[in-house]
Amino acid sequence: SSAPLVVCRSKDEKFANPERLNLDRRKLTSCPVLEGEERLRLLNYQNNFITKVENLDNLPNLIFLDLYNNQLRYIESLTHVTTLRVLMLGKNHLERIQGLETLTRLD
Repeated sequence: SSAPLVVCRSKDEKFANPERLNLDRRKLTSCPVLEGEERLRLLNYQNNFITKVENLDNLPNLIFLDLYNNQLRYIESLTHVTTLRVLMLGKNHLERIQGLETLTRLD
């Protein structure tokens, strides 16, 4: 398999918006590895082609994950994102959702 895409923001970008990252309409087919984004709370992946939710383990403060309009069929790898409170999954091709039991804060 190919190496995962890694997203690193410049210090200025991070400083301007440390808790929010917008990756809307970037033609992404997978969730990139987000480096140095420990403060991130809101992550927007709207309107991409993502087929699998991954690479969220290093985001200890993530509370809002927007995956509206992607190519997701299964949700099963969110067990470790225990901080998550809002999960947007509209306009996907979901067949199965599992492993949300540990997300006790999910609204």
